[in-house]
Amino acid sequence: MSGDGMSDAERRVWAALPADVRERLDALPASGLTTLLLSLARTRAARVRPAEVLRRWREDRFVRPADCDPRATAAVQTLLWDLLPTEVAGVELSPVVPLGTCAAVTPGSQNRIVTATRPIEVVSDPTNALAVEAGSPSSTPLWCGNASPTRSGPP
Repeated sequence: MSGDGMSDAERRVWAALPADVRERLDALPASGLTTLLLSLARTRAARVRPAEVLRRWREDRFVRPADCDPRATAAVQTLLWDLLPTEVAGVELSPVVPLGTCAAVTPGSQNRIVTATRPIEVVSDPTNALAVEAGSPSSTPLWCGNASPTRSGPP
């Protein structure tokens, strides 16, 4: 990082684009930028083939299943909930939050946050992730997945 707060990789990418692109993108309303990013994601997703999905499933730490047994996790969660007073309310959080939530609430860097502009998707239907896991060579034959579906709306 240098005095401008950008990494070398960021500077290389911006240097390869016309000079005013950053300012023009930054000036777009949030809905316009979202439309642009969704359009780019749709175009890139259309080029992805099943073999690439399986390769990423094996290599990308963001999409691999956790190493823990979900039954053990559920048992610990149940124990912890049982220890809480009954007046404590539970809430099932969404697996996504508005962009900037972590930066606004903590002093952390946005570079350490998985945002929707990275080449991943938030789980919208756990059966899709389960199907990819079932097709993975390292898959165990009997398991049950657990994920909270998140849907952004109609296609």
